[in-house]
Amino acid sequence: MRPGWVVTRHVIAAAQMLWSALLIHLSGGRIETHFHVFGSLGFLTAYRDWPVLITATLMVVADHLLRGFLWPESVYGITNPEWWRFLEHAFWVVFAVPFLIVLCVRSVRDMRAMAEKGAELEALSEGEWRKSSVLERAEAAAS
Repeated sequence: MRPGWVVTRHVIAAAQMLWSALLIHLSGGRIETHFHVFGSLGFLTAYRDWPVLITATLMVVADHLLRGFLWPESVYGITNPEWWRFLEHAFWVVFAVPFLIVLCVRSVRDMRAMAEKGAELEALSEGEWRKSSVLERAEAAAS
């Protein structure tokens, strides 16, 4: 209903990470399924809104922490993992996110620079059009 709303992007990020959590649960905590988190972070980077990545990261860490204590087999595939196992998983997500944040910031900066150059070119073109229009009218009036 509100595609441009900031909250919508954060809800999508949370939902995407919950889908990852569901897939991890359904696979019995197989490590391969955890890679869905990283693919999802890559897709969320397309928003070019780095706070969305923070929301997603917090969701992953909270999911691994809570399920790790309440139902560890669904997230790690074993019944008695070490208490700090969620830190290992969270570390890899926290390790990847700064790189994605840099990509978001650079992408926005590059898009802004291209838009400014486009606006300058358009203004120059419009100025040339106005000059030629004035000259044409002056020539027509002189003849």
